[in-house]
Amino acid sequence: MNMRHAIGSFVILMLTAWGGSGGHENHTAASETAKSPSDSVYNLVMEDHNVAMPKMGQLSRYQVAAKKESDSITGVLAKKKDPALSARKQMLDSLQVQLKTAEDEMDHWMQGFETDSAGTTEESKLKYYTKEKEKVGAIKENMIAVLARADSVLKK
Repeated sequence: MNMRHAIGSFVILMLTAWGGSGGHENHTAASETAKSPSDSVYNLVMEDHNVAMPKMGQLSRYQVAAKKESDSITGVLAKKKDPALSARKQMLDSLQVQLKTAEDEMDHWMQGFETDSAGTTEESKLKYYTKEKEKVGAIKENMIAVLARADSVLKK
């Protein structure tokens, strides 16, 4: 890990710990304390990160639960054919892939997010942070949707 990654990881860690719940009240406060438009967009990026990051543990727990149930069904299906169980297993296997993909997307985004990549001008920072806001916003929304599906599938 190079020094830039270490510093970036430390900043993200500190912002995550300091960032709060990511609710609307923080958005208002972040916008009011921002010194420039790029600072405002950066704060929005961090808010989406701070909403998504705590959900990473739930993604992992649901992956384990889905795999455990799928493996159990595999054992039953080895002994007898059951179309309902086969359908349930397919649903669980699909859910595992979706959960893993959501987790991997967040990991990939975090590894690629570097404030140094924003450049030094206000224009380059605004462009970079706007692009990152779109990325992490989509990741956050996907994560929320996948977790809702997992809630539904695994609570049955």
